[in-house]
Amino acid sequence: MKRLSFFLASAMGLATSAGGCIDTISDDDFEYDPSTPDNLSAAVRMIHVSPESGSVDVYLNGSGPAFSSIGYGQSSGFLEVVAGGYEIAIVGEGSKTPLVTLPATPLFATSNTTTVLYGPATQPAALTIEEDLSPVLEGQVRLRLVHVATGGVPVDVYEETTNPTPTQLYDELAYGIAGPTFELQAPSETSPLVLSLDADDDLQADARFTISDLPSGAIANLFVVTTASGDLGLLVQQDNGVVSKIGFSEPVEPLPAEVRALNLSGDAPPLAFGVEGPHAALAGSLQFTEGTEFMGFQPGSYLVTVATTEDPGTFLHELELTDLLPGSRHTVVAFGDFDALEGMVLQDVAADAPDVAALTDAGLFRVRAIHAAPSLGQVDVWDLTDSQEPIMLDANVSYGQAGEYIDLTSGVGGYLLGFDANGDQISDATFELPDMAAGEISNLYAVSEGPTISLVAQMTSGEVLRIENIAP
Repeated sequence: MKRLSFFLASAMGLATSAGGCIDTISDDDFEYDPSTPDNLSAAVRMIHVSPESGSVDVYLNGSGPAFSSIGYGQSSGFLEVVAGGYEIAIVGEGSKTPLVTLPATPLFATSNTTTVLYGPATQPAALTIEEDLSPVLEGQVRLRLVHVATGGVPVDVYEETTNPTPTQLYDELAYGIAGPTFELQAPSETSPLVLSLDADDDLQADARFTISDLPSGAIANLFVVTTASGDLGLLVQQDNGVVSKIGFSEPVEPLPAEVRALNLSGDAPPLAFGVEGPHAALAGSLQFTEGTEFMGFQPGSYLVTVATTEDPGTFLHELELTDLLPGSRHTVVAFGDFDALEGMVLQDVAADAPDVAALTDAGLFRVRAIHAAPSLGQVDVWDLTDSQEPIMLDANVSYGQAGEYIDLTSGVGGYLLGFDANGDQISDATFELPDMAAGEISNLYAVSEGPTISLVAQMTSGEVLRIENIAP
């Protein structure tokens, strides 16, 4: 251990305060005094278990940092100092403004103290634990549970390893409290230690942790924390400073937001779809009924511009993509006559939507009708498959609007979709849908090219099919 000599605060006691700038914090070097007798020295270390806080430095009585660049889930080793009272200030790495301060912390002679940063970033807190590092019996380990999981609900803790009936180790262990130590048989791969937590007094485990890698004689603090996924996890801090994680799933990269483009203007020249920011373009040149595959975007907001390929600097239309969420999917569509070009943004079924797999399992595909034909007025959309019993799918769908999704059985074929533009229950445009694979999700656009009405089926893959009108 290193011995450090500090100016000793006269006040003894313990309190916690957050925030505030302490004028005495400096980068003064420590004054080492290796001649300090052991019976006048103490040892202190730091562990960071505040999952939302960045790396931190620690100052003792305004000097330091005594510990620097301690990240979440990391522990320092013990640092030997002269026994006495200390102001312990935990600051963001490189900062002089404390996140939390322990104003008068007694570090008693020959004691070993762990300083703990915990809590959400908006309410950081700290506590100290006086450690018992006396030798442990052969074949045993000494453990202590510390409750720092957000939510603040007291927990009961049970040991389930050795007895048919779990042994209660802690009753109503409160948030921010380090419980007393207990000694148990050292766990191993063949005889692990199983701890369970009951947060609602129903005598059922709300979390269960299996510890199998602590050597005989180990002394460890077990910090119950809230993981990034919102579940409970365990950080195991051994007396040698090694920290291991139990119950933490590997971090999952969030899905990107996905956007694609489609040109449905029947008389427009090739169109370019540009995007401000890191994405130069969705598409440089799309002919009528041409579209793109989905392109990955970082979640956020974007402005999509529509222009001709020949004059990409003159915007014909601007469309806002607002607050795109991870995994979301949107289609940007330019439609209508070129001299009155319109645009719309459609929210598609998210890539990770829970019912997508269910569609496949059920042998269904999903479609929705979208009105993008300027030569048609407001329409009713009908399922005309059974000519004796037609089914209205959507009523009064206006130009530029999308109908509701409907699920159809894959492998049947022969589905007829009709658009009634004058409310006489006679289809003005009728289309036979192609048979689609189970799990397919398709946008079906009614479009016009001059007087000709057709249907454009845009598949999940980006493939576009044009279907001719078979109405008499």
